[in-house]
Formats: sequence, C-alpha cells, structure tokens
Amino acid sequence: MRASPFLLSKGLSSRSSLSVNTVWYAFTPTADVTLTADTSQSSYQAVVCVYTGSRGALNKVAYGLQQATFQATAGVTYHFMFADYLSSGGAGT
Repeated sequence: MRASPFLLSKGLSSRSSLSVNTVWYAFTPTADVTLTADTSQSSYQAVVCVYTGSRGALNKVAYGLQQATFQATAGVTYHFMFADYLSSGGAGT
C-alpha cells in the first residue's frame, strides 16, 4: 500500500521560535486494517500524527514519537503528518 503526498510545508514557526518541518500524506485503505506509521529508520527525530476529517476540521486518531499505530477503517481517508523536530537534518530517508 502506498500513501500519496498532498502537502509539504517548511519553516513553520512555533511560539518558542523553533523551526518545524512537516510533510503530509493521505491514505484511504480498502479494507479494515491495523496501520503503523514508523519513522524509526529515518535520520530525523519525527513526531507522527494521524488525523481524519478535512483541513480546518481534523480529528486526531493517533500520535507518537517515531511511530503511531491505529485501527484503520476501510473507506476512511487518514491524513499523516510527520514533523521533524530537534534534529540537525539528515538524508531525508
């Protein structure tokens, strides 16, 4: 199964003046399945957040540092946000 990227945003600033890079993906499973989004093999420290809904009305499903696991329902679109934080960058793998 492949997710498709739908948004890439860079340089979002928080109140603490930290720069956070995010990348978003969307995926709609065709069957009920347990999904894990895992970035532990990446050179980045990533926060993983999973949402349903639409822009401006997102509902958090799961989140975690380096990975998030949840029960996905067929036909529901899930939006995955990966946020790089507290790292000096890397190869982007």
